[in-house]
Amino acid sequence: MDAEVKTALRVNGKIAQLTRARKGHKCTDCGLLIEKGDEYYCIYQGGAGLGNIKFPDRCHQACLDNYLGG
Repeated sequence: MDAEVKTALRVNGKIAQLTRARKGHKCTDCGLLIEKGDEYYCIYQGGAGLGNIKFPDRCHQACLDNYLGG
């Protein structure tokens, strides 16, 4: 059994949490498909309420720096 370690990054009030895709999603930054089984970041706005938790932004691991403005 593999143990999964959840990592969360906090930058400028945004919380990026690494997770594995259970279905296909579209990357918010580059617009390409995040396929089922790929790891990606769910990005929430800290303190924004339930609407942001229900509909987070999603992006590839490689696109995270560009999305967060780095």
